[in-house]
Amino acid sequence: MTQKRACVFLDRDGVINTGGLINSASDLKLIPGAARAIASLKKAGYLVGICTNQGGLSEDFDGNVVWKQRPLNREKLAEIHAELSRQLGAKAQPDFIKICPHAKKIVCTCRKPKGGMLTEAGKEFDVDMSRSFMVGDMATDVLAGIDAGVAPLFVLSGFEPEQKDKCPAGTLVFPSLKEAAAHIIKTGQGK
Repeated sequence: MTQKRACVFLDRDGVINTGGLINSASDLKLIPGAARAIASLKKAGYLVGICTNQGGLSEDFDGNVVWKQRPLNREKLAEIHAELSRQLGAKAQPDFIKICPHAKKIVCTCRKPKGGMLTEAGKEFDVDMSRSFMVGDMATDVLAGIDAGVAPLFVLSGFEPEQKDKCPAGTLVFPSLKEAAAHIIKTGQGK
């Protein structure tokens, strides 16, 4: 029987790339050190996946658009993720990307701060959640990690670093993914 792998779940915007809401591929710019950090996590034996709320798609449970002026569609999102993949390079490719496509007014189990995206990926990729981490730049990311049973880490590289004050007491805080990845690797839980 093969041992379950540990995973590092990453929020996208503010952790891997700069900016708040990314609605086109031309808006995408990596945070310095992010690609190297992801590559180091993968080299250390971790699965690395992205879990991102994409409320701009504004879909209901059947995929119908519920907001007429939505800023994003599935084609644009695919272009954004293709550009992300290109900028990250071969050694830093995520093992998966999970999205919550639902409009904010839809009550779903996948939109962070709920842990549904992480839990779903954990089952799909046979992840040992007790050895895994969630890295985010918003309190909702931290809460999603807690909800899914993984260790949450907060990074200050997002556009609202004051979000750290909304995180539960004791949440570990790092300047960026670079430092968070070094901490994760130090735990030795990837292998």
